[in-house]
Amino acid sequence: MEFPSSAIKRHLAFLCLLWIPWIAAPDDRPAWKYREQQNLKEMRKNIEPGTELHVVVDSIASWDGEMVLLGGSYRTPAHAYRSLLLRSLDGGKSWSEIEEWMTGCHVGEIYFFDAMRAWFITAWSVEGTQAPYYIFRSADKGKTWRRSEQEMPAAKSIGLSYVTDFFFESPLRGEITFVSTVGDMQTYRTLDGGVTWRILTTQKIDPDQDLGSRRSPRAAGTASRPRYKAETDSENPVIFIQKYDPASQEWKRISFLPYRYVLKKGRLTPVVKLATPPKKEKP
Repeated sequence: MEFPSSAIKRHLAFLCLLWIPWIAAPDDRPAWKYREQQNLKEMRKNIEPGTELHVVVDSIASWDGEMVLLGGSYRTPAHAYRSLLLRSLDGGKSWSEIEEWMTGCHVGEIYFFDAMRAWFITAWSVEGTQAPYYIFRSADKGKTWRRSEQEMPAAKSIGLSYVTDFFFESPLRGEITFVSTVGDMQTYRTLDGGVTWRILTTQKIDPDQDLGSRRSPRAAGTASRPRYKAETDSENPVIFIQKYDPASQEWKRISFLPYRYVLKKGRLTPVVKLATPPKKEKP
């Protein structure tokens, strides 16, 4: 898909804003949250009135089939508007949105260690960018989250990259592996639950190798856990959430979410209002 040069210029101007050093939040919010809110305001200026934003689901994971996390983004035709994280406490029948998001990003991998502790990764969704990854962690069933202040250096040190493995051996010890589009692979380890990360190994691989074949069974969404997926139809204003039933070996629809949104007075508003849209959860 090609976009007008004017739209590209506006988006590049927004990316430049990310390098402006924000001093501090004027209240008790973490500085990064204040910065993200300012970034989002600037991004809105570059979105034409009436532009539709679509929800893109990148991951759904659960530990016990009761608490479920859904990650993705709200996207314009050109790029991600901001990341999206939904939580369900009834197996995916109803959803609420967790107000932990980053501008221009999507929620990628989600990993559970047990029913209480989980992590997710945010990554940039703008083609050609080499922005850092951030890891969020929760110890209370996804109710509240804390972001690692450390930028995952993979994107800067090995170029545009993808996560191919993400797991925790214990609540404190975990690893994440990135593979770049030119064949550089780096693995990082944390010993404090994801607060800080150190490089463990660096190696070269065949850049033409199927990255999907390198995914470890330890990564998020292992076969032993309840399985969910999202079904999107561009002609339909909703996203159907499905759960796999091992007994019948079939996928069954259990809920649906709005798919198409527009911005009204700075707020994301569904094009088609559902009877039970996702609620908002404040951290």
